[in-house]
Amino acid sequence: MEAEIRASRRQVFVVERFRAERDRRFPKGPYKLSDATREFMLEMQMYSCAICERPFKGKVRACTDHCHSSGKVRAFLCSNCNTGLGMYKDRPELLRRAADYLETHRAFHENDRS
Repeated sequence: MEAEIRASRRQVFVVERFRAERDRRFPKGPYKLSDATREFMLEMQMYSCAICERPFKGKVRACTDHCHSSGKVRAFLCSNCNTGLGMYKDRPELLRRAADYLETHRAFHENDRS
């Protein structure tokens, strides 16, 4: 039990050091957004994810989505949508194929119920 507590405290310490170093190196975040710009963008999105429209509150955090080739900020997404885009390597053709796949199988299974 004591070893688990020490490990947990060590993990918290490492995370705190990482965050402090990150904040020192990127005072405006890695995307250099001013507080005013960030607030304006969030307000324009009605403080919700640009894809699924889930509101940013409680455990739903705003993740800064950016173009991996240019580094430019696109919008704020929830972590699920941000991760989903990353899994498809920001390739719209793969996302379209995935959507087609889901729609095809949804139609197939809906017809199967009759």
